[in-house]
Amino acid sequence: MKKEQIMRFVLAVAVGLCSLVIVIGQQPKKPVTITAKAPIAAVKVIAATSPTPSPRVKAFNEAWSAIDLEYFDRTFGGLDWNKVKAEFQPRVDAAKTDAEIDELILEMAGRLGKSHFGIIPATYFRDIKKLRQTSAAREHAKDPKPDKQAADGDNSDDDYDDESFTIGRYGVGIELRRIDGQFIVAAVQPGSSAADGGVRPGYVIDKINDISLQEIAERIRSASPHVHHLDRLLPTAIKSWILDRDYALNIKITCIDENNVSKEFDLPRRPLAGDIVGFGNGLPEQFLEYRSASLNDDVGYIKFNVFAMRVLGKLCDSLAEFRDKKTLILDMRGNAGGLIYAMRGIAGMLEPKEISLGKNITRDTTINVSTEDKRKKHNGKLIILVDDQSISAAEILTAALQDNGRAIVIGQRTAGDALPAMGRRLSTGSIFFMPVANYLRPIGDTVEGAGVQPDIEVTPNRRSLLEDTDPVLKKALSIANSETYDQLLALHKLPKTLKGKHSDGIDRNSSTFAVTGNALPPPRAKVSPGPGSGKLSAIPGITEGSANTSNSNKKDPKALAVITTAAKLVGDLDSIKSYSADGNIFIKLGDQSGSMKYNFSRERPNKYAVTLISDIVGVTRTVGVGDDTFFESSAGLPDQKVPAGTSPQAELLGPLFDIFSPDYFRSVSYDGEFDSDGRKLMVIDGVDKNGMTVAITFDSKTGLPFRITARSFEVSFDRYRQTGSFMLPRSVSMSGLVDILITTFKVNEELDPTVFERKENCFDKP
Repeated sequence: MKKEQIMRFVLAVAVGLCSLVIVIGQQPKKPVTITAKAPIAAVKVIAATSPTPSPRVKAFNEAWSAIDLEYFDRTFGGLDWNKVKAEFQPRVDAAKTDAEIDELILEMAGRLGKSHFGIIPATYFRDIKKLRQTSAAREHAKDPKPDKQAADGDNSDDDYDDESFTIGRYGVGIELRRIDGQFIVAAVQPGSSAADGGVRPGYVIDKINDISLQEIAERIRSASPHVHHLDRLLPTAIKSWILDRDYALNIKITCIDENNVSKEFDLPRRPLAGDIVGFGNGLPEQFLEYRSASLNDDVGYIKFNVFAMRVLGKLCDSLAEFRDKKTLILDMRGNAGGLIYAMRGIAGMLEPKEISLGKNITRDTTINVSTEDKRKKHNGKLIILVDDQSISAAEILTAALQDNGRAIVIGQRTAGDALPAMGRRLSTGSIFFMPVANYLRPIGDTVEGAGVQPDIEVTPNRRSLLEDTDPVLKKALSIANSETYDQLLALHKLPKTLKGKHSDGIDRNSSTFAVTGNALPPPRAKVSPGPGSGKLSAIPGITEGSANTSNSNKKDPKALAVITTAAKLVGDLDSIKSYSADGNIFIKLGDQSGSMKYNFSRERPNKYAVTLISDIVGVTRTVGVGDDTFFESSAGLPDQKVPAGTSPQAELLGPLFDIFSPDYFRSVSYDGEFDSDGRKLMVIDGVDKNGMTVAITFDSKTGLPFRITARSFEVSFDRYRQTGSFMLPRSVSMSGLVDILITTFKVNEELDPTVFERKENCFDKP
């Protein structure tokens, strides 16, 4: 593959990884990353490293330093941030408990006048974990680790371990909300065990496995006074970590029914309808729940709980099913946010034209975010349902479509947790989170702290849920075909329409929009033609022309001997008529990274297919059969320029084919043997037929090619294994950007012809 092709793959992943990282999460992995499944806006937790005299002083200094280094406003609102630290230091030194330190940190952060600062003490997760373990014991389930009592200041990683907070794959189909101080059933999924057992919206859940939820809430409230939006956090935590589990044992629920009579339900957990999805860069996986239904001849309904790339394909299928519907109801209630790139694509399917989705402001950049155009569109009326658990990307999408006069919003004011944020686990075990960017909606207002105000406010209470089941949806249906819809829509006309143009001149829809919001530099040089031409066909950055115009044709016998020995070890590559490689590809861009399943199939001389599968970009296929080429994406990614089947970019092993070609080198010399990271390497320098200087290293121990370098780009081959009569690499690394680890190599075996055929998906259809 050439650099142009590599960069397309890299960037397709990059925009999914972090084109403004607003992410959701469940219980964090190590290093801890906490976000809105418990729900908090995007929080990436970084391990503390600064040594200080005591854990409490360390914790305060860590929080101060995080703000000093990462807070999006370099001026700190006009404050002298060093003086602020000095002012608080005597009180910090005198603090006797972790809770006092938490209070001081929040007071210090409060000087900045922004709402998105918070502390989650270790006791919060400790109490949820204990509740989870006690509940599991009463279900006769074996919880991964025994509970342990932790004293104040115990910051053991055991409170955050992955095994204690696994993703629930089985559940009873209940959605919870905290209403008037009670845990209320807000919705019951049709066909769930709760629905079949007689649980109804409006019921109060009093106990789970004889554990009082009110007592638990009070215990957590008193032990965790600084938990952000506790009433909103707890219902989600109870559903995600207690009602839903990774096993199918029954759970006992005690409810207060419509007659205020206590009822017990022994409910079997059933497999949840959904998918485990990832978000890249070490962020925790989530369980994606997606539902769609035809409510009547004119109205379609769609609901999903996270913004993952896999939603795009599901939404495309739903829009195809609803092509004749006049109105679409998009239910964002309880949506915990997710990837902004997914949000851009979803917006591009709900809005016929390109519009602004708002502006992201960091210390270094201001990025205008616009819709990502998709072939599949809904052109009819759009109604969005929200509540106080709609956060992050769900709020941004709702605000943008409301501001652009595209959608009517019904429900409760959203959470106002919309800023990209960073979290840090402090030395006390508490987690401090803070905003690292500001986000403005298209009309210029902030979503953070303010939320999105619905056009029609409907706040469910217990009585309305008991009487109407879903008063918010009922209201949406009542205005779908009324004059009220048009009248409300007319109120949302931007004073200045933004058409997706960007003040800094960068086209954010282009494939060169990377994770920092800056355009990556173009390839340093054009890519040269390939096999048979005597050029280093698969090394990006090599151009026709000369970096060395010497006419010398010297060929050092020792250098030729090294090449000849290596060629014999590798085998007669010219006898390869077809090959395929399966494995994983790892992408690295700055501090962002991602991985995908990888398949490369090649039928020489004119067919190839590359398939990449990931939770970030879905499935992408790049195929060339002669001059007939195509790019396919399950997420509707923009078309890519695809090399022809005869192109040098169609060879995974192109550099090896090149350097072993008899007429490849015009001149070549042996430079000696050197140590590199404990490996002895023989180095030769050569000039190809076109005057390009190329350096090649060979492993002294094995005699096999290791690294090929030309200009500023290099490709490395390693972990050679015997494959039939060939010795082929299982690791291919390209300039530190892309690593391909190959688990299976097949040579000269008949390939499945369908790998070179189109596999039509929803986005390919009209």
